[in-house]
Amino acid sequence: MSQITAAGKRISEVLLPFCIYYLVNSIIITLGFTFLESRKQVLQLTVAGSSAEILLQALVRMVAFLAAALAILSEYRKEKYLAGTYEMRQLSFKSIIILFVTGAILALLLNLIWSQIPFLAENEAYQRVAANQHSYPLWLALPLYGIFSPLAEELLFRGIIFSRIRRCLSVFPAILISSFLFGIFHGNPVQAAYGMVMGVVLAYIYHKFNTMNSVFLFHSGANIAVCLFTVISSYS
Repeated sequence: MSQITAAGKRISEVLLPFCIYYLVNSIIITLGFTFLESRKQVLQLTVAGSSAEILLQALVRMVAFLAAALAILSEYRKEKYLAGTYEMRQLSFKSIIILFVTGAILALLLNLIWSQIPFLAENEAYQRVAANQHSYPLWLALPLYGIFSPLAEELLFRGIIFSRIRRCLSVFPAILISSFLFGIFHGNPVQAAYGMVMGVVLAYIYHKFNTMNSVFLFHSGANIAVCLFTVISSYS
């Protein structure tokens, strides 16, 4: 019975920050978008070349990422304390460039492969998400997906979830489980498959470098590359 209780406690320690993050993120987006929808007639203006509505939608998502990250920050600090690592290890300039560029290359490669798989390329749920994401102009998409999204997601999935599973299991199972949770968090088959592959690489990088800087750079490079590729493709 004591073993079952201990296992349940460990599972709850992993799932609790996941649930907190998801709820905070979802509540803010739902409330923000509901408010914007109710004010739609007022928001038919343009701001810096983009509609005011699109600008505010992006701001709502940024606030949601930031609030979700702040909601789990105490759990991250607790994890760093238990691991005995209080400061982020500095990366060399060479490592920074390699991580950023490698993330970009892997993201573009996966997008190319995914586009050749009919089931993934034609998935309706993914098409809806992609259409929404691609509606943002580049100057909004870059900070949203290049800074806010990787910062919040890496704090949760590598900084907390992977670290907590790693304290109970060996590296390989911890990588697989945290990557699975990272995949299903994205909510549709295309992004889930993409997220699981990226999650494996990100978890390995976090294990190797033991610093949040490394996975943030890799994740940021991946997202920025996809944003730029989307813009370039729209002109072709």
